[in-house]
Amino acid sequence: MAVESIHARPEAARIGGPLAPEVERDQGALQREGDRREQHGTSKGASRHWRGTRPAVLARWPAARHGTLLLAGLLLAALVGACSRRETPAPAARPAAPAAATAQTFHGGPAAHPNDWCGSHGVPESECTRCNPELIPQFQARHDWCGEHSVPESQCAACHPELLRQGVAAPRPRGAPPTPAEQGEHGDRTPRSDASAGLAPGTMVRLASPTVAAQAGLETVTATTRPLADEVAVPTRLAFDATRLARVSARVPGVVRTVAVGVGAVVRSGDLLLTLDSAAAAATRADVEAARTRTRISETALQRARTLQAEGIGSLASVERAEAEHAAARSSLAGFVAAGTAVSGTGRAVRVLSPRAGVVVARAAAVGQQVTAEEVLVEVADLSRMWAILDVPDAQAPRLGVGQAVAIELDGF
Repeated sequence: MAVESIHARPEAARIGGPLAPEVERDQGALQREGDRREQHGTSKGASRHWRGTRPAVLARWPAARHGTLLLAGLLLAALVGACSRRETPAPAARPAAPAAATAQTFHGGPAAHPNDWCGSHGVPESECTRCNPELIPQFQARHDWCGEHSVPESQCAACHPELLRQGVAAPRPRGAPPTPAEQGEHGDRTPRSDASAGLAPGTMVRLASPTVAAQAGLETVTATTRPLADEVAVPTRLAFDATRLARVSARVPGVVRTVAVGVGAVVRSGDLLLTLDSAAAAATRADVEAARTRTRISETALQRARTLQAEGIGSLASVERAEAEHAAARSSLAGFVAAGTAVSGTGRAVRVLSPRAGVVVARAAAVGQQVTAEEVLVEVADLSRMWAILDVPDAQAPRLGVGQAVAIELDGF
């Protein structure tokens, strides 16, 4: 090693010109001395120091002073030997890994310390994201994260109940491809138990025990055979019975003066609903009185004609004519009486009465409102019986028939 160091820098030996034969002999002696010291443990660092300085020093000595040169070379060799005897401190012995340090982490690597375990959460302390939330981005970057339960997928016992039996996941050498049992819907970082390889196709979740099912609120029953009812579900709306609904109008135009009832009021037949001020009502009452007068006159004329005929003075034709006039007067009076009954009152006042018992379900009249003879002012309905109108599509109509039972579900009841 020392010989190679002396001859490794020939350019340094050329600084003072060609070496004399005595210098070459001195170099041979130094070479032998270097070999001897190297065999006794001369350090490599000293060899490098010797290699970098000794040829240049030797090149500067004249050839005639070879004795001095030999003495200087021996002193230099002694100095290098002293430096080489300095012992390099031995590296600190690596402490033996305790047996507990062989515990495996969830991603297949060794635990960092024999006490690297979080007793509160049952995972290695160095991988406990609940104690160390700053670890979450690292697991998410490795696609090892269960977003449903906010824990690493490889630690999620809710998704993988087999972790409760194993304690930790079965380790896999770093860089090794995942085994078929580890392949699953959550990727190759998800630990799987050996029993999962025998699951039937389509199995999504396998609970660890019936206790887990009870805690999750799952219940099962035995399948039985029972008859199923054929039902047709259609939209339904309620309506009033048209045969028990009265739409009341004034029958004469006028202005509403008072309103006696409101929506929801219970009324009986003949109860007052509202009053109007109507000029037409006064004319109607005059027509009634005129009809009554004509009826009385026609009746008197008929009686006189019959008397004359009985005495032989009057003819049969005069009697028949008197009978026809009396019948016309009575018919006219009946019409006006009916109108006068509906618009009972005196003078211009008109009293609108309820034609039946029931509940006021609508009211369109307001005080001061101008109304017509045909306008509906109040609606009175009997709510003891209602209609249910079913909107049945044409495609479902053939499945229905007269006499079928109907069950009605109302949101308000």
